[in-house]
Amino acid sequence: MLNKKIFIKGFLFFLLLQCKTIDAQVKASLGTFLGYESNINKNPEQFLLDGVLMGEEKAYQNSFFQEVCSKIKYTKEWRKSDFKLYASPKARLFFSEPKANHWTLPLRIQFNQVFKKNIKWENNLKYKLRKRDGFDLDENELSIPFGYSDYLANTGIHFRLFKNNRTYVKGFYGIRDFDKSTAKDVKYNKYGGVLSSKKVFWKNHLQHSYGVKFGFANRNYTIKTLSDGKMNKRNWQYIDAELFYKYPLSKKTFIQPSISYQKRMDKSDSKYGYEQWKPAVKFSYKKKCFLIGLNASYALRIFNKITAKNSNDVVMGGLKYKYLKMKLNVEHPFLKKWYVTGEAYLNNRISNNVTNTTTAYRSYDNYYYGIGLKFKF
Repeated sequence: MLNKKIFIKGFLFFLLLQCKTIDAQVKASLGTFLGYESNINKNPEQFLLDGVLMGEEKAYQNSFFQEVCSKIKYTKEWRKSDFKLYASPKARLFFSEPKANHWTLPLRIQFNQVFKKNIKWENNLKYKLRKRDGFDLDENELSIPFGYSDYLANTGIHFRLFKNNRTYVKGFYGIRDFDKSTAKDVKYNKYGGVLSSKKVFWKNHLQHSYGVKFGFANRNYTIKTLSDGKMNKRNWQYIDAELFYKYPLSKKTFIQPSISYQKRMDKSDSKYGYEQWKPAVKFSYKKKCFLIGLNASYALRIFNKITAKNSNDVVMGGLKYKYLKMKLNVEHPFLKKWYVTGEAYLNNRISNNVTNTTTAYRSYDNYYYGIGLKFKF
């Protein structure tokens, strides 16, 4: 609790100190989005509930929704420093599944200081509030609620190891406090660091870059059982590595393939550790009158000690996930400051755990799509 109070006071102090200046730039947008989402809570196609087999028509929650979102960016520059404030609140309201309504409030304060031509100090304070009922089936290991409050602080240095190099080193500390459920209260603190380095070069008047990224994170979970007050602690550590190449197709278009590796080590009892490989690709096309962005990835996650069962509830080996994720964004202006927007998202998980006796560690298919309007101030 003390760490949260210190974080909030520091956040507000930075905000008040900088926002009292009047020589600043402000960019803002307001948008609305009408769409349809399938399998909102990421349930498997079928499962047993009180001895009754629930099929897709009963297991899935599908609904049209209205989303309202805004973005605000405040920038103040002086000498070799700059201060930035970001806010991007968003709410999604479902027509036929009101219990699935949710909203988020992300805030970020950034302060940058340039010491020399190629050395920059970057600092961030972040806060994110997410309000949503239910449990996240992507987090079956600890049965974590969707809703939480997240606090994060990081600091890092940008510099160059040689002429065409761009290197960034940062450290971070954060706290995430999940909403209390009827059974338990879960929270964790985390710390770690990131090192990224890339080489930049020009070819045919276009900028190419390729590089590597390494990361380490330590999470200390505290799990309190509300019925008896017992405390359980877990320690998970993450190691990440990524290779990428950003290839420009034109001055406004690029494609960036990458491959990443992640290892989670369960230092508590080794039960929830896993290894994951993930190839991915990003595509971006921008012109004055049109924007399109596509992110796609495929991941294979192999757990160390969690087992999978077949339809007869017989153990068939270790648990494996295969994730396919895609997100498409489109934006096109039609009047001054007015834009038509489109968005589509797919999150498909295939699990070798096919028993119908539980919804945990199962396959699911979740997607949404829609069209909207945006006004940029």
